[in-house]
Amino acid sequence: METNWKRSIDPILLERAREMRHQSAPAEAVLWWCLRDRRLDGIKFRRQHVNPPFIADFYCHELKLVIELDGDSHGTQKEYDDRRTERFMREGMHVIRFLNTDVFDHLDSVLDAIWTECDSLRPAAPHPNPLPKGEGTRNSLPLPSGEGRGEGQGGSNREGPRTY
Repeated sequence: METNWKRSIDPILLERAREMRHQSAPAEAVLWWCLRDRRLDGIKFRRQHVNPPFIADFYCHELKLVIELDGDSHGTQKEYDDRRTERFMREGMHVIRFLNTDVFDHLDSVLDAIWTECDSLRPAAPHPNPLPKGEGTRNSLPLPSGEGRGEGQGGSNREGPRTY
């Protein structure tokens, strides 16, 4: 029996997200221009991403990052925004919010903040030339005779202690 790993999404919610993509708020259009096509450090974002029962303004699946823009109406719907943020966070997502005016007046700062958040969420890259298993610990590297033990050269270690 084949299982459908995708959860079914309310078609009305999907249609609403499509409408919102075609009728973007001005601040969303500006930020989308900067985020689309992996323009921000190669990071893929989605616009008007459905996560029932909500629609996130922007979402990066790889980093589980939600970006929300708050306009004038958000000042009166703080409880609703808090519920949205709480729901996203319960599902393991990180949420950052900006005011629409910040996008218009301080776009570089907004993009820097988004990049910084993305950078902090990226897994550390593996070392390009890792040591074989078991190597690289202090106990696994033998010290050459007379070095690092105060021996030789009159008992002094002019270079200071060696660390491995």
